[in-house]
Amino acid sequence: MAIVRIASILALLGALVVAPSAASAQAITERDAVARALGASPRLRAAQADLAGSRASVRAAEGARTPTLALTAQGHHTEGLAAAANGLTRQQQDGISSEATVAMTTDLGTTIELGVATGVAWRSTNLDPSRTTIFRIGPTYSGQVTVGVRQPLLRGAGDDATLGTQRQAEAARTAAERSLDQAVSQLALDVITAHRELWYAEQALAVSDDALALARRQHEEAELRLRELGTVSRTEVLRYGSQVASAERARAVALTSAETRAIELGRLLGMSPAEARVLRADAEALDPVEPSALEILADAARASSSELLALEADVAAARERERTARDADQPRVDLVTQLAAGVLFDDEALGTLQLPGDRPAFSGTIGLEVELPLGSSQAGAEREVASAQHEAALARYEDRAQEIVGRAASLRATLVAAAERIALSVEAERAARELADAERERLRLGTGTALEVLQAQQSERDATLERLRAQADYAEAEAELAHLTGALAGRFAGGMS
Repeated sequence: MAIVRIASILALLGALVVAPSAASAQAITERDAVARALGASPRLRAAQADLAGSRASVRAAEGARTPTLALTAQGHHTEGLAAAANGLTRQQQDGISSEATVAMTTDLGTTIELGVATGVAWRSTNLDPSRTTIFRIGPTYSGQVTVGVRQPLLRGAGDDATLGTQRQAEAARTAAERSLDQAVSQLALDVITAHRELWYAEQALAVSDDALALARRQHEEAELRLRELGTVSRTEVLRYGSQVASAERARAVALTSAETRAIELGRLLGMSPAEARVLRADAEALDPVEPSALEILADAARASSSELLALEADVAAARERERTARDADQPRVDLVTQLAAGVLFDDEALGTLQLPGDRPAFSGTIGLEVELPLGSSQAGAEREVASAQHEAALARYEDRAQEIVGRAASLRATLVAAAERIALSVEAERAARELADAERERLRLGTGTALEVLQAQQSERDATLERLRAQADYAEAEAELAHLTGALAGRFAGGMS
């Protein structure tokens, strides 16, 4: 008996040391826990940074074809010698010129350049080597307008090459958006699961506390009856003492489980283990409802699962890379043309264009450029790589889609089974409670035994724990099913900072 009392005292002291006080307990609801986790999660910060980077990539791809303006201005001074019939003559040229060019590329790959150039020049020359007389010519003024067009006919023709990079960036941005949704949904699921597991652990601890209190009271009553009335045997007293020890061990396990679950929830909330030990789950059991039909769940998962949507975007990006690589593997055949109109005049002829009919001088070229690889090319290998990556992305999508649809079916079965378990365990708990009351009454009347009482009480506790476990399983399965069908993130979208 002394050993049992010592064990009881030690267990009580341990509980007082380990368990946080009721005053320091911090109750937190499921929604508050998810909101706090969304604001503290490094996982979400990483996903948000990835999304910001992908949006910047889209802007970079859109800006790659922005028309450009190039401005140049320069001056020059040139001295030289030229051969004449009676010797060498000296020449000198000075000038200032400027040019502005606008270049752009259309969606079809056509490159257009429009340029305007102006200049003023002076020329000095010695026409007679035997004399030192220098003749100065100028200033002369020049102006020219040029238009250049390059139209790819094979490689680079169409929008596969010009818009491929932008489409890849847009697909990557979509994938990053869906990945952020997936991260939010997964974090919410993790928090809900941890919160519900903490709730179950606390309920199990309460059951253990009640069982320990009952075992101690029954043991004390049995000792009293043995000592003062002699109406019970020492064997029954020892059996009650053994039950106290078992209840203390069960409570220690339940206490450890509750503390572990609190620390796990605190980790998701960004709390240290010391801070998380005071967490308490503020939750209620969900009322079971009939889940949607399997076909509806499968369609919802394929259409709304953030993970599958992210994989769809990956497939789209891989498809665009393949199209771009296929275009780059073609020969380059470009139609090139350039037209120009120029004028030249001086101070004496200012206002005239120096050509008959007062028209500018025209020039033009048109040609065809062809570029072919002499042997195997890098572009061909890159096309094979892009094609293989596209096939791999498709296979990953289908594989994951099958897993998610199968998991949704399993969760639906789990929900149905959990609802049945809840209903059955409620009835079993009621029957076990009535049986335990009846056995205690029989023991009081002297027609029952302590063993029968203890067995009935254990059955009652088992039924209670089974009900609590079924309620927790139902809540967790319902949250995971919402996660797979893309509905969970929307419940907590307002909690993101």
